[in-house]
Amino acid sequence: MNTYASPPPANPDIKRELKKHLLALPARSFEFFAGDLLVYIGLEAVSVTRYIGDGGIDAQGNLVAGLFRIPVGVQVKRHRNNVPRSDIDKFIGAETMYPAQILISSSGRYRDVFHRVYS
Repeated sequence: MNTYASPPPANPDIKRELKKHLLALPARSFEFFAGDLLVYIGLEAVSVTRYIGDGGIDAQGNLVAGLFRIPVGVQVKRHRNNVPRSDIDKFIGAETMYPAQILISSSGRYRDVFHRVYS
């Protein structure tokens, strides 16, 4: 049985409309959307942190891996254009209390950056 989620919509009009609606959300609402998305993909004990606007951790939760619960820190970026490379590098290199981190963004460009980091 395939337990993977279905691929994102291939129709460019659906992608464009979804992105338009996400970008129209206020920053705090986008963070709450991201929190709901984390619950949908299977994280437990998800909470959206107090809004500060400092570029730090915006949500936290537990990634379930068998009998283990791994604390995860989440940063949410709502940008029309690509998130600056310096922000991504800062996120990747940040010392946090979380053994795992997730970056959720309304923009693209991450595949090449993470490939560089993890290869």
